Amino acid sequence: MKDYARARQDLETAIQKGESLGARALLARAHYMLAQVLALTGNAAEASRHSKEALRLLEEMRREARSDSLLQRDDLKPIAKLVLSSAKPPA
Repeated sequence: MKDYARARQDLETAIQKGESLGARALLARAHYMLAQVLALTGNAAEASRHSKEALRLLEEMRREARSDSLLQRDDLKPIAKLVLSSAKPPA
């Protein structure tokens, strides 16, 4: 049984903890996962906001690292796929 309300609550808690710790990788992953939960529950506007925040955080970390190797981390690969797909020109 999928408990989206509980998942949302846990992810919002993770975002708060990530912000207080300055843990951007945790923040990016939590925003990405929350976007998925929100999309599945029909809240597209809020899902889009969290997805954009995940992308922003990942881009910020990538710029600071001056390397794309960050995109190979298993915990960040799903977000990296969004970054790479948004960077491709439309077909």
